Amino acid sequence: MMIWLRLICVFIKSIFLKPYKRVEDISKESISLKFRVGFFEADVGHLNNARYMTFMESCRLHIMIRTGHFFYARRHKWFPVIGAQCIRYVRPIKRFQIFEVKSRLIYWDRTSLYFEHIFESNREIVAYGYIKVIWVKDGKVIPSREAFECVGFEYKEMPEPEVIKAWKQYERSQHKHIKSISK
Repeated sequence: MMIWLRLICVFIKSIFLKPYKRVEDISKESISLKFRVGFFEADVGHLNNARYMTFMESCRLHIMIRTGHFFYARRHKWFPVIGAQCIRYVRPIKRFQIFEVKSRLIYWDRTSLYFEHIFESNREIVAYGYIKVIWVKDGKVIPSREAFECVGFEYKEMPEPEVIKAWKQYERSQHKHIKSISK
């Protein structure tokens, strides 16, 4: 229930804020949202691990609405699909504690968008995560260029950050390992 209520609040808040007009608005600077850990979101006094993902989802919803992607996607039956995600927990966020999630689009390639989410409380990083998102329609991946241009963003090539290179290498290693043990 709390998850849906929070998503509705983020949705309503995002609709009334100034839209992002350029890709630089979401890639050069982080977009910050503040939250408080609810009573039922904590296990043994700290935020449940799965809830971090829902906070990251709320932040991406906020970005999608303010860029215009949410409404365009609904009209054209596009769906954002998580291709991969990873998170690193640094220190626990306690029940009722206020924290902030700083999100930004840090990289894109031909088919995928990569988001960085940094959780901070009391000006300290308490967790961070990366998510790879693809847009899909009728089972087909929509190229990033089309996803950018549909909302008036200029598509530009960008250098791949080291953190994304390392993550991709880790994913390849995982995939190779899983294939080797599943034979």
